[in-house]
Parts: sequence; structure tokens; C-alpha cells
Amino acid sequence: MTELRSAALAPYLDKRESAIVAMRHGYWGPCFDDGAIETALKTYKLRYTRVPDPPSAAAELLANGKILGWFQGRMEFGPRALGNRSILADPRDPEMTPRSTMR
Repeated sequence: MTELRSAALAPYLDKRESAIVAMRHGYWGPCFDDGAIETALKTYKLRYTRVPDPPSAAAELLANGKILGWFQGRMEFGPRALGNRSILADPRDPEMTPRSTMR
């Protein structure tokens, strides 16, 4: 009888290893330095502003009803992959959902 196996578990089952290593973080994607980000922004002719205190600038923009993209560190992997790549908006504004919906 053929034993059915998950592709992810096949090496473990083949070797009968006793320990499965826990994933310590989900930041397995690429990371981009400031130069690479600036090059991409210029290539696609996107407006941007360098600010000395990004969290404070983001809070002010959100308080003023703006929608912004947040980009930092490596890309995440997994079911809770939020934070390093996010679209942020003020959830208190009832008009935010229609404004933020892409058409």
C-alpha cells in the first residue's frame, strides 16, 4: 500500500528525525535599502517625502484623513503577515472604506 505524505513533511518522515524546529520569525522575504526604494519610486514617478520621524508623520497623515502605505524591513511570510507591508487608514472615518476600495 502506498503511503500518502504531505510534501512539507516528506523529509521528516523519510529520515524519522525526532525534532521539528519551530519557526522563530516570519521575515523570510527580501529587504530593500533606502537607495533601492528611492530608485523604484523615481522609476514609477511616485511622489515621496523623506521625513525625520516616520511614525509621527504617519500619525499626522492618518489624523488628517489620509491613506498611506507603510513599508519597512523584510517581507513577511505566514498567516499573520501584516505590519512590514501595510495600507493604513483611520478606521473611525465611516467614509474610509469606500475611499480605500480600489476600483
